[in-house]
Formats: sequence, C-alpha cells, structure tokens
Amino acid sequence: YFGPQDTTVAAVDHPGNRLWDQPIGVFHGNHGFASSPTIAGDVVCVQLDQEHDGALHGLDAATGEIHWQVRRGDAKETYATPCLIETVVDGQSRTAVIDSSTAGGMRAVDAETGNVVWQYADAHPVRCVSSPVPVGGLILGGCGGGGGGVQLVAVEHNGLPTNPPKVRWELKRDIPYVPCPLSDGERVYLWQDRGVVACVELESGEQLWKKRVGGNYYSSPILVGGKIYGVSRAGEVVVLAASDKYRLLGRHELGEASHAT
Repeated sequence: YFGPQDTTVAAVDHPGNRLWDQPIGVFHGNHGFASSPTIAGDVVCVQLDQEHDGALHGLDAATGEIHWQVRRGDAKETYATPCLIETVVDGQSRTAVIDSSTAGGMRAVDAETGNVVWQYADAHPVRCVSSPVPVGGLILGGCGGGGGGVQLVAVEHNGLPTNPPKVRWELKRDIPYVPCPLSDGERVYLWQDRGVVACVELESGEQLWKKRVGGNYYSSPILVGGKIYGVSRAGEVVVLAASDKYRLLGRHELGEASHAT
C-alpha cells in the first residue's frame, strides 16, 4: 500500500512476482498517509481517509478487485489503521472492520459487504492518528493535535445495529496523540507523545498511576512477557513493568533515532 500521489494497493507472492495492483485514489493531506492494510478473511481493508473524498475500501485479496467502498464526509485526514472485531449481523456471526476518523467517528463495517453495522459519530472531534484497539468487549480509540491527545473513548460494542454502542468511559487528559493505547486485559497503558506514561483500569478508566519517563515518542508501546517497551524518537528503549504500580525496569540506547514501533 503506497503512494502518495496515485495511491496503489499491491500484492506480491513470496518469490517476488507482482500478482496485482489496484489504484484507489490520490491522498490529499499535510503529511502523506500512514494507514496499513487490514486483512479480514478474503478481503483486504484499506483506509484512504483524507481531507476530501475519503473512504474505507474492501478489496478481493486474490484479484485486487474493489468489492465495496464506504465514503465519509470532508474533515481532517486520518492516519489510523483499522482493526477487526467479531460481531453479529442479522443473527449471523460476522467480522467487522473498525475505522476511525474525524468525519465518521468510530464505525463498524461488515467486512464482507461493506454495510455499516453501527457508528459512534462523536468519538473523535479532532484528527485521528493512533489506531483503534479492541480489548474484550471494548474498543479504545483516541484523537488529538499539536503533539497531545484530546480525547480517548472506550466504546462498548454489542454488534446490534438497532442498539448503538455505548461509551463506557472517556478521558480528556493524560492521553497519547500518535502512540496507540495498550492493554493487558486488566489495565490500559497510555504512553504519551511527550514522555509521560499513565495507567488506568480497563473497566472504569480510573487512573492507577502516572509517571514521566522522558523523551518524545511516535512509536506505539508493545507488551511482551509482562514488560512494556517504548521506543523514543531519539532511539532510547524504555522498559516498564505491566502492573498497577509503576516500576522502571531498564533503559537501552539503540544508537540511532527511531519513529517505528
């Protein structure tokens, strides 16, 4: 999935032969695009969410043919990558694609048909950079601007179009803008762009601790073996314990800058 002018989705086999490529439009925005493809069975879901004529696309993984497009209104471009949840549509189990945008808020789209299952339009009042994260029965999604988070919501999803999703909790401070939220299933770790990390309860959003670890961050933290790893833009790896108590476990220099997770 590459651009930025004639944005194209391409498929290549393991020996390196180009199987197909599919143009999906021109990206209009200040910083190019950053969303990655999301695979739902035989459908490749790609979010080309720009200031004008933005859309979520569903492509046939075998041929590249565009099966469906879900348009949205004009608003700030989005850099989030969609995620997947299992839901129920007309009594049947289906896979839904969750996309985030300023124009559409948080939205669940049937991956097979492109039909909107449900939508929480007020989820994201400003630009979305971090990606939505499903944790149990919740979806965590944030937005922000100017190097800081503005709003993060934990949305309950029950998969029924006739019963819209509810917001379990929301935060408007101590939240990231670019890094994604991270959860171990009990707690949510919010690694902020300017080097402050907060931990909140997953069920309630109540803050357990907050600590400045230093540095500036574009990468999202990851969780491995009870340890949280965050990589600063200067190339320092900061390791914290995944716990309801703050514990710094180590700091390691990569020797060069990094913007990557």
